[in-house]
Amino acid sequence: MSVVPSSQEKAAAALPGAYAGDAPTPYTEDVPENLRRATSRLQFPPTYVVVGLYRLVTDRNLYVPAWQKCKHGFVRGATVATVWAVGTFKIQRKFVEVFLIKSPRVTGLSRDAIFGIPMPFDLPTYATLFFLSSQVSAIIYFFLSRNIRIARERAYDQTIASRGKGADWWRPYVEEWDNPPRVSGKGWGLGRLMSGPIGGIVSSLLMIPLHAIPFAGMLIAAWFKALGTARYLHQPYFKAKKMTPDQVATFIEERKWDYRSFGFAAALVERLPIVGLVFSISNRIGAAMWAHGSLHSGTTKGAETTIGGVNAYVVGDPNSSRVIVVGTDAFGWRIPNTRLVADEYAAHGFRVVVPDLFNGKSPCWELPTWSLNAHDPYNKHKSLFQRYVAAPASLFIFVPFVLRNRPRQVSLITNIASALRASLAASDSGTGQKQEPKIGFVGYCWGGRLAITQNYLFEATVAAHPSLVSFPDELEGIKKPFSLAVAEKDNDFGPAKAEETERILKGSLERRGLREGDVEMRVYKGAKHGWTTRANLDVPDEKAARDEAITQAIHWFEKYLS
Repeated sequence: MSVVPSSQEKAAAALPGAYAGDAPTPYTEDVPENLRRATSRLQFPPTYVVVGLYRLVTDRNLYVPAWQKCKHGFVRGATVATVWAVGTFKIQRKFVEVFLIKSPRVTGLSRDAIFGIPMPFDLPTYATLFFLSSQVSAIIYFFLSRNIRIARERAYDQTIASRGKGADWWRPYVEEWDNPPRVSGKGWGLGRLMSGPIGGIVSSLLMIPLHAIPFAGMLIAAWFKALGTARYLHQPYFKAKKMTPDQVATFIEERKWDYRSFGFAAALVERLPIVGLVFSISNRIGAAMWAHGSLHSGTTKGAETTIGGVNAYVVGDPNSSRVIVVGTDAFGWRIPNTRLVADEYAAHGFRVVVPDLFNGKSPCWELPTWSLNAHDPYNKHKSLFQRYVAAPASLFIFVPFVLRNRPRQVSLITNIASALRASLAASDSGTGQKQEPKIGFVGYCWGGRLAITQNYLFEATVAAHPSLVSFPDELEGIKKPFSLAVAEKDNDFGPAKAEETERILKGSLERRGLREGDVEMRVYKGAKHGWTTRANLDVPDEKAARDEAITQAIHWFEKYLS
């Protein structure tokens, strides 16, 4: 079993006295050590609300300009608001007593408790303070309105500049789905109406009766404003990508769950009295951070078709008798990361097929990224939300996902392999002579298990960071040449299992019909689970490890499919 050194180790070996620690990236210089891994794996969109606030309060380049722009307006507004609060407190408390505390049978309220829970002070006082805090926020915002808008724009721009994105990121938007959902950017739905100025007035009026119940009105209003708020926060991104209204609407529809969850969190914290003004700036920072995630950029070169009754992305020489089938991870066949990897294989003369393993469902809807990251054992600094909300909730998504999709995988892969062999056997590759078709399979994560269990269907297979493998029983499926790429930091199928796999396979070569050299194991130092398709290509180490894993697969298929 070979161990692939990290690019840092290679550099250290090549340059005596070279820096041997974690090489700083343009962003990690601003992030403390205990948050580096967490910020590199932020794929649960609402988390960017917290990230934005963290960046604002720790980065002088963000909070100093924002405060200098807003401090005079804040002081004037706070002074007027204080006078207003003191002068109207008794009047507003009387209003609450007369109009809101008269229906305990409906609201479950009394003067001293909410649904039987004792309050530190009587309910009319609480409701009055809540009303006043909202009014104080509105008064301060009135004095800040122009300057706080400028502060938000500058915070967004500064965050973009700090990310150091290359020219590729600034290219105009290219639709990622071959068959995108049909939506229009000209509609005026309830969500968009409620997110505008009219919606702000309407929601405030409608939620007045609910303000006596802690946070009820805020939660309901935030839900209605979720999509509109997220759209608004990403307007600079859409503008930078030169997207039309219809493209924006389609883009959001393809990521509706992400946008709704991020928008809900952002709208909720912005409605918090007084402190919501700070979040209205930090949310711009969080939106900028989210816009610069690890989704790979590039224009895919293939097309969608149907093979063996299964939808598939196909790219490469149509006359080639060498075919690679790609088994995707749980994020499916539409994610551009995987399709771009397929394009790289095709550039070496292979015909590449990326089948839809999940029966037409969009895995980004069915299996959100956060549901996997909530269980990341290497993130030792998980938030309380990740530990006690996201992790338990993900089980209700992940378990049905596995039970629904795992049983049908064998027949699906068998159908694809049979259909490909039949079509290739019937073609003459443009030479007038029929060629023996040779088909390989490379699988990532979810697909990595299939590269093990369905190995016997192909001339050779490659598995990268496989998951959910019934170890070691399912190794019995390996009857053909097999190459394994393992991340050093993988809790599911790590170096220990790779070493045991090598021992088992090399100890049974003759029984399996294999020869010396037909089994290969490589461990990538410093790599994390999913690095082959979800690496951040702006981080040199991650890109280098990803490129080496692709080269490993290409060399394997050059050897066994030629």
